[in-house]
Amino acid sequence: MTLRVLSYNIENGGGRRLPAIARVIRQQQPDVVALLEATNRWAVVALARYLGMRLVYGRANNPFHIAWLSRLPIVVSLAHDGTSPH
Repeated sequence: MTLRVLSYNIENGGGRRLPAIARVIRQQQPDVVALLEATNRWAVVALARYLGMRLVYGRANNPFHIAWLSRLPIVVSLAHDGTSPH
């Protein structure tokens, strides 16, 4: 099985570019997408719904959060914000 992964910097939450971002993601047909600079949680929730993908929203210790979209089931997710010494 081949897993297709897409990393996409949507720049400050995507804003008005969400329809274009959705088109690019659909064209690439990834199984998993890492959305960098996912600063607007509601925008990525809407994007995940529109694409029919599952969402994990990872809050960062700065304004530039990461969202993960997946066509595959998400069994568990853990977030590490970098403040732990481990």
